[in-house]
Order: sequence, then C-alpha cells, then structure tokens
Amino acid sequence: MKKNFLLVLCITMFVGCASVTSQLAPNQDVKNLGSVYAVHFTPDKRHLETLIANELVRKGYKATSGEEKDIPEGTDTLVTYVDHWMWDMTNYMISLDIEIRKNSDRSLIASGRSYRPSLQREEPEVMIQETLDKILSK
Repeated sequence: MKKNFLLVLCITMFVGCASVTSQLAPNQDVKNLGSVYAVHFTPDKRHLETLIANELVRKGYKATSGEEKDIPEGTDTLVTYVDHWMWDMTNYMISLDIEIRKNSDRSLIASGRSYRPSLQREEPEVMIQETLDKILSK
C-alpha cells in the first residue's frame, strides 16, 4: 500500500496538471481592443509575437507584431508575453504568460497563462490559441 501511494505521488509530481487561466483587470473590457500590436519578448528566438498577432487576426482583430521600438502610430493595445521552456527528451514550452495592455498608459487590461507539463505538452500555436481564447472570453 505504501509503495503504491509513493508511486502515485511521484507520478503526480512529475506529470502535474495542465491549466489555462486568465484575469480581467477591474473595470476593463477585452471586446474593443482597437488596433493591436504584439511586442517581441527580447529573449524569444522563436518570435512568438508573430504567432500571437496571426492568432488575433484569425479571431478578427487588426493585429501586427514586431519590436517595441517599432510600435506603429495609432496603436491602441499592446500584447506582451513571456515564454518558458524546459528540456525533457526534447525542448518544449512549459508555460506562456500573455498580457494585454493599453498603449496609452501601459495599464493592464487582461492577462492569461497556459501551463503544460511534459506529458501534456502542446505546440506553441496551441498554447497561444488557448490562452487568447481564455483571455478574450472574459
């Protein structure tokens, strides 16, 4: 009995649970984001900002992406992200944090996070889609 409990405990700690969460800042709305710009996270060599902008366009938003210094005039909303990667036989993204902010004062509108441990890993496109789905459903 004790061996089975320890085995289950070890597996649970290794596998964990996948989750997608989001929060809407008080008195904010994600329905009217206007023109959106996904800002490149400097350490990211995969340029996930492009995938984020593409997903927003697919959802019907006017979105572009690039470096922070190149934010287009008239941009209403910024999307920033932080990607976290792990190694387990292959490199995979374990979590993705996305924030949506007003360009005018950089105040937070909403945020979301996708977390996927090794055995529940997904491609970055899936994690971006599920995180944005969760954020934009608020």
